[in-house]
Amino acid sequence: MVATQARRRVRRLGAGAVCTALVAGSLTAVAAAPAHAAPQASQVQQVQQAQLAKQSRVPRFITDAGAYTGNAVESANFTVRWGNAVDVVAWGRQRGYDNYPQWVANHMEEIWDYYVNQVGWVDPADHPRGSTYRINLYLCGSWSGDFLPRANWAGQDDIGAGHMCLPYDKTWDNWVESHEFNHVLQSFASDINATNGNGGGWGHGNPVSGPVWEAHANYMARMKRPEVVVGSGYYVDRQHFRWLAQETYYGDWMLFNTIRDTYGPEVINRFWYEARQGEHPINTIKRVLGLDHQAFAKLIGDYASRQVVYDFSDGQAIRSDLWRGGGAYRPLHTDPLQSQGGGVYRIASSDAPHQYGHNIVRLNPTGGQVSVQLQGQSTLAGADWRFQLVAVRSDFSVRYSGQFAPGQTANFSLQSGETHMMLVVAATPSQHRNYTMWQVGVGDPFPYQLTITGATPA
Repeated sequence: MVATQARRRVRRLGAGAVCTALVAGSLTAVAAAPAHAAPQASQVQQVQQAQLAKQSRVPRFITDAGAYTGNAVESANFTVRWGNAVDVVAWGRQRGYDNYPQWVANHMEEIWDYYVNQVGWVDPADHPRGSTYRINLYLCGSWSGDFLPRANWAGQDDIGAGHMCLPYDKTWDNWVESHEFNHVLQSFASDINATNGNGGGWGHGNPVSGPVWEAHANYMARMKRPEVVVGSGYYVDRQHFRWLAQETYYGDWMLFNTIRDTYGPEVINRFWYEARQGEHPINTIKRVLGLDHQAFAKLIGDYASRQVVYDFSDGQAIRSDLWRGGGAYRPLHTDPLQSQGGGVYRIASSDAPHQYGHNIVRLNPTGGQVSVQLQGQSTLAGADWRFQLVAVRSDFSVRYSGQFAPGQTANFSLQSGETHMMLVVAATPSQHRNYTMWQVGVGDPFPYQLTITGATPA
């Protein structure tokens, strides 16, 4: 969770909301990496020169609270701090860590090296505070007086330096620490964006972009842990919700997957540097990629259809989490249609996709060719849809029809060895609507009617 969001939502929801909500709440689904794997000593040696160049500082909120400041260790880019209520060093020794706080600092150097040097995301050297100060990492839950209780958050302190809060007794599994570290980098990217004249882009108080910070942080964390899907807040039965809805935003990283596989990973960084203040991430994506409505609708349709088998470059890892029992392909979730008679079907308003959401319907062919037509049933300005038929084999290999718009007819047939035919319908309105952030039940459905011949919905 982004630090400023954490403070705002604590007042509304209570201390438990500080945690990386959907992510932390689902971590039972995350297989932890070995906790005691020691960081390579060579890494620490390589950064000794950089360590001399950076300063450590105690943020104002700690001194204002009169909280304990006597415990700290340093690495090149991090200062790990802990309180006076828990003997964190002794706690670590009981669990096999000779110097637990230093182990944490060295582990975070590995995270830093991966995202800054290997992935090529934001380099703190390009940020005035990031280049000067180490990131403070608080082992929260170790202070007295309920100061810095257990939570997961990250962002910038009172002068714009990075800081993070992670429970001292957490499982170090490369997931939450990657997610939170990326919030620091996002904050630096927003400052660089402002320096470049774009007003801070998706940060600096942008009133419509908050949820994308969490979706993107999970997209980045999955580079380290690509098999984490359920634990990322992705819900197979919520894909009809609008993109970045309160109910889905932690798991909405999958659109970034689609863009990465289509346009290359570098463009994801460009969104942060080139976004304009007050701009919704969807409008940033359209503008930076140069997409007119037809091209953008195609992107959303592709994003939806790929989710039949999670046809991404990291699809095997995704499938390993979603189909844990193994075996042949079987749909994880399908949306029901309401028969109107004569081969005509409607989607219920409660199941209809909101903007950039989608439905997946299984069709059972009754003969050879299957034909599908779609008629929109929405009066909203700019309402539009894309639909596509997908054939799947038992081994998850997939074949797609073309994409179709309302009034067009899709014709498709299963070929030998293909076991499932799936119909995917995505809401692709040409007019983007901004909705209030952090509220459930916010959005507009885009219902539709289908005429289907040669198959019946399952």
